Amino acid sequence: MFDMWPGNSPVDPVDFDDEAELQRAVDLAARSSVAIVVIGEWQHMIGEGASRSSLELPGNQLRLLQAVVATGTPVVAVVMNGRPLDLRWAAEHVPAILDVWYPGTSGGTAVAAALFGDVSPAGRLPFTWPRTVGQVPLFYNHTTSHDPTNQHRRYWDEDGHPLFPFGFGLSYSTFEYSAVRLDRSRISADDMVTVSVDVTNVGTRDADEVVQLYVHQSSGTAARPVRSLQGFRRVAIARGATIAIDFTLGRQELSYWNAAARDWVFDSAEYHVGVGGDSTVELTQHFVVAEH
Repeated sequence: MFDMWPGNSPVDPVDFDDEAELQRAVDLAARSSVAIVVIGEWQHMIGEGASRSSLELPGNQLRLLQAVVATGTPVVAVVMNGRPLDLRWAAEHVPAILDVWYPGTSGGTAVAAALFGDVSPAGRLPFTWPRTVGQVPLFYNHTTSHDPTNQHRRYWDEDGHPLFPFGFGLSYSTFEYSAVRLDRSRISADDMVTVSVDVTNVGTRDADEVVQLYVHQSSGTAARPVRSLQGFRRVAIARGATIAIDFTLGRQELSYWNAAARDWVFDSAEYHVGVGGDSTVELTQHFVVAEH
């Protein structure tokens, strides 16, 4: 899109042979212990006025990735991008995917630290990652009027679920959630309820987890989403350790802007609550906000 301005377009070396370079990359991967394949979009491919009609990886990138994976060498895909891309094949065949966006001047150091295990990544998706461009726009917090229980059946030729849900992300450890609990089941409009959960690091490394709180309001003066993120905490948990995390919910957290009323609204209603590692967490607890 921005190649029209001087200096924005990378120039291939003289006599560059695309096929020969692809084969050179495959040969190098075949005799290596690990292959790191960088894929995605040049930074000048995205920005204002630079939308695309497809989310496919540009050029021969998918072909390169497939050829390197076919060597049998363990592969890490490092993705540089400013929008979601079609990573269906990579998600199924590549053991590790690290999305680094456009990381800036210290990006190399940060990527190396994550790849070599000096840090355990704890980044989480701030949007829902679609499988194909046909799913766009795709929201985790759609309203109940859009047949939420059958979202996965929207397309006959593709799974309707997102490739990666809102809030998703992995680390070098694994976490288990248990004992989601509320300190009360009924509050007034001026009270608050505390939501607690136990999080255990069941992996072999110390790592950070991003604990996420989701809420569904069962009724209201306007259509409410199937769930909405109402709190999150990034916490460091030693291997084998269990910690308790608390969130509080009240008027400030549960009020929403009602366009018809042109005001913030806090409804007396039943609220369903879930805590976990992404937006697909089951809503297992509930409480009621009563008028009196």
